[in-house]
Parts: sequence; C-alpha cells; structure tokens
Amino acid sequence: MTEPVRRRLAADALLRKPLWSPEDLALYLDLPVKTIYKQRADGDLCPGYRFGKHLRFKRDEVLAWIETRRDEA
Repeated sequence: MTEPVRRRLAADALLRKPLWSPEDLALYLDLPVKTIYKQRADGDLCPGYRFGKHLRFKRDEVLAWIETRRDEA
C-alpha cells in the first residue's frame, strides 16, 4: 500500500472519531504536530478540551473551523 493511500485511509478513519488528539488533527490537516501546538499557543486554532493532561478537539468543531479558514483568493 502506498503512503498516500495509507494517509487517506487514516484520514477516513478519523472522520468516525468524535474527539481528536493533537496527533489526529495534525494527520488530518497534514501538518506537523509541532505546528498544531504552536497555532494553539498563538490562539489561531479551534478550541480544544483538556481532560487531565490530555488535549482533545471535537471533530465537528474542527470541520467547522476549517470552513472559516477558506481563502477566496
């Protein structure tokens, strides 16, 4: 199985999960995990939820946030 196919299958599996970890979000957005934490620290990321030491993002809120980032140019 090629890497693009593997990534696509992983992203499809994420859509069935209601809560995403920072690693899940990075995989879905095809960004480094470090970028997710930096954008969160800068306040340029959708809100997350803290469960003890674990950070999670609601899938539906992430997808709605993505729509707000549309670049019409």
